[in-house]
Amino acid sequence: MPDILPPEECRDFLETIAADPNVSDDSFNHMARRRPFELRNHRPPASAKATQHYQWFRVAAPIGDDPLVHRGFLAFASDMGLLSSAMLPHGLSWSTPGLFSTSLDHAMWFHDDVRVDEWFVYVMDSDWSGASRGINRGSIYRRDGTLIASAVQEGLLRLVPQG
Repeated sequence: MPDILPPEECRDFLETIAADPNVSDDSFNHMARRRPFELRNHRPPASAKATQHYQWFRVAAPIGDDPLVHRGFLAFASDMGLLSSAMLPHGLSWSTPGLFSTSLDHAMWFHDDVRVDEWFVYVMDSDWSGASRGINRGSIYRRDGTLIASAVQEGLLRLVPQG
């Protein structure tokens, strides 16, 4: 696992959203409704070299002990934020006016057991974007640094001029 900040030192997801000038009050209120995960994120300032970011996750409510349920929640989380990796070098985010983005394909590999009621971190990056697409990779670690899953996603990214 790379050297990263612990979840206690990362920004809460709702704090990040509240600070985004592109997010309306209505959108914020919609996102502030109860979410399945508590999220803490670290996103570097936009630049041509900014390609890596990470999010800490843990479920917001008890889900029991079934390992398949925990893996299901992990698979769900693996699609949260990954596509934004290809947006970083372009200074874009999901709230950029006129941005249309969607996942084209997504693959995931499980390497070890996970409990999503404990903090885990999703380290994401993108080494290519072009022709309205981006390739994104993610590595998911337990807090102790053990790699528990890997994901790769291709996404569509289109910026439609406003006005």
